[in-house]
Amino acid sequence: MKILGSPGSPFVRKVRVIAAEKGIEVEYVVDRPGAAGTRVPQFNPLGKIPVLVLDDGESIYDSVVIGEYFEGHKPEPRLVPQDFTGR
Repeated sequence: MKILGSPGSPFVRKVRVIAAEKGIEVEYVVDRPGAAGTRVPQFNPLGKIPVLVLDDGESIYDSVVIGEYFEGHKPEPRLVPQDFTGR
């Protein structure tokens, strides 16, 4: 898996921290959406970061959705409470 993003994005940092806390190996690829030759729109039609590119080429975007994917991919340690009130 790869995370496309830029170092200045708090949303990219968020998903990288979630991956690190869960022990999920992801390659971090610096790719700024506004830069010439960016590959971000290829994986996210909105042209925003972060983008998680799965090994099969599928992509997931939006930090909340990526965080939920990581929670489902590796449930422990749980970083988001399961019950609605806890969230």
